[in-house]
Amino acid sequence: MGNTEDNKIAGTPSALKGLPCVAAEIMHYLNIVLGFGELIEEEGPRGVQKRWTWEVMSWDGIWRVTKSKKPIFGSGSDEAVIEAQLPSLLGLTVERVDYESFAGDLRVHFSDGTTLEILSLSAEGDCAWSIKGPDSWFPSETDGAELTEQEEELSAHAEACFTRWRERVPMQNKERGCKQCAYYRHLQGAWYFWDFGVCTNGQSEYDGKVVNLGSICDSFSTSLPPVSSRDEREEEA
Repeated sequence: MGNTEDNKIAGTPSALKGLPCVAAEIMHYLNIVLGFGELIEEEGPRGVQKRWTWEVMSWDGIWRVTKSKKPIFGSGSDEAVIEAQLPSLLGLTVERVDYESFAGDLRVHFSDGTTLEILSLSAEGDCAWSIKGPDSWFPSETDGAELTEQEEELSAHAEACFTRWRERVPMQNKERGCKQCAYYRHLQGAWYFWDFGVCTNGQSEYDGKVVNLGSICDSFSTSLPPVSSRDEREEEA
């Protein structure tokens, strides 16, 4: 599991060894992304995008963080627990990266005994993780199958929606955005749809409307009201 050949090549996942974790975030559907190295800001179709020299991210697999083989938190944890535990990964130094194949599990081991495990559940061999380096992705585009005609159509549709919506949807991208709001619900879909969701806050001007991860309004809240409060509001209405 040591990836002997990989260790001989600069710019491969093994190059993560010795790098500290400088960012830990949750993205769509509670997938995790860890950043290593330097922060890089680039101008793109979605505005200024932030990334790091190296990024490790999960896709549709199950992930968990363990320490000395004891589970600490993971994709099955409550979102509030995940957000509270993520900072514990910052500053940890990578000791090694293990994977048997691109369709298998990935383990990022840190020097203090902490390990990020991304576990593949797909019976079709789909990759549950990816690593983005300075110049390439692992697995690379050539490691998997090309998009089907239907997937190409869906990708183009998602990009067209983003092009329209960015003119109508507030996209301030502030730190306290809709992504952290208890009333935010992700849209189902892929590609550009990952950046959008629906507001479900009856007190917000955006209730029932598409919003961006970074949108914000005066009705922002990190928790839903207790059931008794909701009943009282319905009676008043």
